[in-house]
Amino acid sequence: MVIQNARTTKIERPGASRLIPKKGSAQASTSPARRAGLCCVWCQPITRRSGCKVQPSGTGREPRKKGSQSKAGEQTGEQNEILKSESPYPCGFPAIVQLSHARGKTFAAITDPARLGELLRAMTAYKGGLIVRTALQLAPLLYQRPGNLRDMEWAELDLEAGLWTIPSMKMKRTKQEKEQGDAHAVPMPAQAVALLHLLHPVTGHGRYVFPGERSHDRPISDNSVRSALYALGFGKEQSWHGFRATARTMLVDQLDLDPLAIEANMAHAVKDANGRSYNRTQYLKQRFAQIQAWADYLDKLRKGADVLQLPQRAA
Repeated sequence: MVIQNARTTKIERPGASRLIPKKGSAQASTSPARRAGLCCVWCQPITRRSGCKVQPSGTGREPRKKGSQSKAGEQTGEQNEILKSESPYPCGFPAIVQLSHARGKTFAAITDPARLGELLRAMTAYKGGLIVRTALQLAPLLYQRPGNLRDMEWAELDLEAGLWTIPSMKMKRTKQEKEQGDAHAVPMPAQAVALLHLLHPVTGHGRYVFPGERSHDRPISDNSVRSALYALGFGKEQSWHGFRATARTMLVDQLDLDPLAIEANMAHAVKDANGRSYNRTQYLKQRFAQIQAWADYLDKLRKGADVLQLPQRAA
């Protein structure tokens, strides 16, 4: 039950009664915890002198104290940084908590040429449906985000020009950038275009290139390619999103290609040596050559070329 007056809000529930000063009142401006008769926002009335023992309703967690970590922080290594100020509560509950920036998740990715060749051969021989197999094969060729690939629409493709144009609203951007930014142009190698030509008679009548099995009004789920990778025995070594890391690493280490063009293909905001933003449209021809070289290299790995170690004759 909640009882309100001009200065406070009284919250009554079994085992506890709390008086919370209203914002802007005199009580709220000076020592709110003591004037409200509380230890802190999660504690029982201060007259109990029992410290922080009442858990937040519905959370099942103990209140954080100075220098402590949240459960999420313990799992990801993120530290809760407490501002250097004296706590206004007798129990030491912090007045202000500032969370550190979340660290990006690392996705499983194969970067060994021989092992990647094994995966490519397994993907070609995948016995699943044509839709999932095509999405699986396009993932390393185009190395775009899984959400963009599975949401691919036939209207976004120009198979004659070998170009996939992703609308700005579909990109991983801020709201303002989505509304005002340019579309992301993705050059496609001949191998990717050939795969799409084979799929067109099956799904070309609809909106999505990879429609869902139950409803053609929605694309395949994120779990489709992931399940296929596990079925092939590579699920723990290679994730769908990890194909971006695979391409980013091997394009530089194995093919020694321009990192700026690679980042542009991945839709990353990059700048050249002079600090100028990389013009994705201006260097589109260079990106076409780069992604075709990558597709040709993957073909060699799939066939077992460039990674075979021939036995040497004894002198």
